[in-house]
Amino acid sequence: MSNPLYVKGEETKATEGLGLAHDAAETLSAISQGNWAEGLMNAAGGAMGVAGFLPTRWQA
Repeated sequence: MSNPLYVKGEETKATEGLGLAHDAAETLSAISQGNWAEGLMNAAGGAMGVAGFLPTRWQA
């Protein structure tokens, strides 16, 4: 008998919450499955994450 108060959630990946490592893993996963659009979007997100770590010269 199942408990109606218990709802099984989605399974999360091991890299969830690791920031750039998660972006890289998702990029490789999408491209290896042949989904180039998702892979490029993940790569762009990872590139923006790297850019966030770099200091900018244009800050006042």
